[in-house]
Amino acid sequence: MNPFAFDYNPLANTQTSCESIVLGCTDPDALNFNYSANTLDTCIAKVFGCMLTNASNYDPLANVNQGCIASVFGCTDPDAINYFSLANVDDSSCIAKVEGCMNPSASNYNPLANENQGCIAVLYGCTDSLYIEYNALANTELVPSTCATLVVEGCTNLNFAEYNVLANTDDGSCATANVYGCLDSLFLEYDSTANVSNSAQCINAIVSGCTDDSYLEYNPSANTDDGSCSIAVVRGCTDSLFVEFDADANTDNGSCVTLVVEGCTDILYTEYNADANTDDGSCLTLAVLGCTDSLYLEFDASANTDDGSCASLIVLGCTDSLACNYNSLANVDDASCFNLSAEIVIEFLGNSLNSIVSPEDSVATFAWYLNDTLITDEISSSIIPTQNGTYVLEVNIGGCTASDAYVVQGLNITDLEVVNVNVYPNPARDVLNISLDNSVNLVDVQVVNTLGAVVLSKTLQSNGNGSFQLEVADLELGVYILKTSTNGSMISTPWLKK
Repeated sequence: MNPFAFDYNPLANTQTSCESIVLGCTDPDALNFNYSANTLDTCIAKVFGCMLTNASNYDPLANVNQGCIASVFGCTDPDAINYFSLANVDDSSCIAKVEGCMNPSASNYNPLANENQGCIAVLYGCTDSLYIEYNALANTELVPSTCATLVVEGCTNLNFAEYNVLANTDDGSCATANVYGCLDSLFLEYDSTANVSNSAQCINAIVSGCTDDSYLEYNPSANTDDGSCSIAVVRGCTDSLFVEFDADANTDNGSCVTLVVEGCTDILYTEYNADANTDDGSCLTLAVLGCTDSLYLEFDASANTDDGSCASLIVLGCTDSLACNYNSLANVDDASCFNLSAEIVIEFLGNSLNSIVSPEDSVATFAWYLNDTLITDEISSSIIPTQNGTYVLEVNIGGCTASDAYVVQGLNITDLEVVNVNVYPNPARDVLNISLDNSVNLVDVQVVNTLGAVVLSKTLQSNGNGSFQLEVADLELGVYILKTSTNGSMISTPWLKK
């Protein structure tokens, strides 16, 4: 019947044992699984992988270590000269192969080579076929070089058009007698019958091209139309990255002004892009305006677009101003409210005044008064009266106070001659130690709950010097009264099971 218990039953009318709520991860496959938990809290999924940062397969997202492979540094390129087959982490040490002759005395020695191949023996002589001194068998030049005179083949007869003043080796090319004129076909003055150039006659260079400015191919420098005019000029924006783009235009006229920005252009969709000027079909989700932050009172679970309406942060707590633990800052009730409305009963049992406080699991402080005067050394839930008068008990729980009074009359010295009973530890978990100030060997005890029901009854054998032990591990948590019967006297002592 405890609304704060895990197995709370609002329909129950008879109190039975309650199971406390234990928050935690209840998923046995989760990393933080808590076998003691009965109420689901946050679970963390396991991520298997190598968690060693110096491993070759280190996974920064893993939280369960598994399958690490040790890093072996080296060159992993099989084409490199220093390839290391056992390496799994490249250390940038690879050296590329350079094939060539590594013999410095060979004619084709390559100082950059690191893999020897194809060395040729040295044979000195002129190795340049462009020289008259050229030796086809030589592969190595002497220093100084024996190559002195460059071969210049051509017509060596100056009366022929083919004459080459630089030629030193006649190649039989003298064939055409000299005819002077403009020999450059790139000039309008070109003479196809001339064979000897007279550059003074070459005046106007030929520039071929389209000479019609209404065509795309128009060349303002052309002086000879070559029939290349084919595409009429269409002016407009020719850049497809601009909104003004004209697919038919072939000549840009500077009308390109606005760059194309693709996106959703419909403001009613969550994908809306205020900068877009060209819709690309990306509008998919209709916008639902509202507060999208679940930490605020205004949170709307159906909203997908925040409209700035989140104003009041949620503050959990007791919102009942009449409750003991009322929180004036709370705006969402978390069902934690409680009131010290339970009855406090004081009974004159076994020569002691005992209190029963509800809620029973509260952490309370006690103050006793006799005839309106505070009894300073009495702060427990029970007291043995020493004189007649009005005894008042004040109980404080969480800032709430409740009180009750009991009038003791007709008390005499005989009533006070009772056995003193001490219990410890208080609160107790597994064993409650009982100490009497007499030397009895046997004592009858009963444990009574706050409902007045006897939950445990035993006869205990003394451990010596009036001390006894009572096993209480199986009892539920809460406040109990220990009733001790000895020599015909019954003493009641409150204690707390934790």
